[in-house]
Amino acid sequence: MRHRYFVRTQYGVIKIKSLSYNLQPGEWKEVDFV
Repeated sequence: MRHRYFVRTQYGVIKIKSLSYNLQPGEWKEVDFV
């Protein structure tokens, strides 16, 4: 369960990072905490 959640979280973070990087290529560091 924990591993499964971790994988989902990692995928979400990567997805959010991509969106954030495209929208604001300077605020991507903030996404690390999400």
